Amino acid sequence: MINVNSHCSGHCKQVQSTVRQRSLNSSIFYEAMRLRKVIKKTHHIMKDLKLHLHPTKTYIGKISHGFNFLGYYMDDKTLLPSSETIRRMSERATALVRAWCTKAVQ
Repeated sequence: MINVNSHCSGHCKQVQSTVRQRSLNSSIFYEAMRLRKVIKKTHHIMKDLKLHLHPTKTYIGKISHGFNFLGYYMDDKTLLPSSETIRRMSERATALVRAWCTKAVQ
């Protein structure tokens, strides 16, 4: 890319910005196409192995939207126990306390 910052007017800088934006858009488009090919190949391999991806457990998207994995909720800024993990832990703790209270009363 030509360095136009030192001897260009505002119009040239606007053109340079547009070129950068188009280059970025092309890169994003290329990566999206590559990702689609990888997904398609993954589905073919899974089909050949007589396996399938669970429709509600399979997510391909932006990390910033967040996802649950191995009992944790993750996004681009957070790593926390998932709400499902917290719910199950609460149920187990409640069951243990009830069992202990029942034995203590008897």
